[in-house]
Amino acid sequence: MASGEAPHGAAGADLAAPGCHALVVGTGTHPGPHLPGLPSALRSARDVAEVLRTVCGMGERVTLLTDPDSPSEVLEALATVIRLAEPTEERHTRGTVLLYFVGHGLRGPGRRLYLATASTKAQTDLAHSVPYAEAERYLSDAAADPVVILDCCFAGNAREPGRPTAADSFAAARPAGSYLLASAMRDTLAYAPRDAEHTLSVAG
Repeated sequence: MASGEAPHGAAGADLAAPGCHALVVGTGTHPGPHLPGLPSALRSARDVAEVLRTVCGMGERVTLLTDPDSPSEVLEALATVIRLAEPTEERHTRGTVLLYFVGHGLRGPGRRLYLATASTKAQTDLAHSVPYAEAERYLSDAAADPVVILDCCFAGNAREPGRPTAADSFAAARPAGSYLLASAMRDTLAYAPRDAEHTLSVAG
């Protein structure tokens, strides 16, 4: 797991503040025999959402999305959370958007990261998976500070297409003014032990 610097106070943001909103996405169910189910991913997503709501004081500002049917469902939910975190007439300061994903991560062309949905059938089924670069674009364009947590295989491959390679590989993956945590280095696997209550990064 690696982290980057957090300009604009993103990492130190008070999650209980009114402008902080979270989207927690967990995918653990897949059609067909080619992509194993991850029950621990669903449990991890639910428990992370509960911690954010109660321990972190975010309450109803946490959106939990389990086994999304399509990439568009994830991106629409992300767009809604971003809109809620952006400045309003009543609140003039930038808020914080926390995106947490747990599930299968896939490698696409150019070693780009894709996030599996409940419609993803195999490691090569990118058509039913969320391009991380698209989620990153949403976050980069937002008038809010992003915090991204990726608990999936190949999380270290999260990189915007066309962005030059940086000495810190994770610096290239995070939107400007943001903070990124990843459960796996570039081109490596994350672990969700069979019959475990949570994924390894949540349990640890």
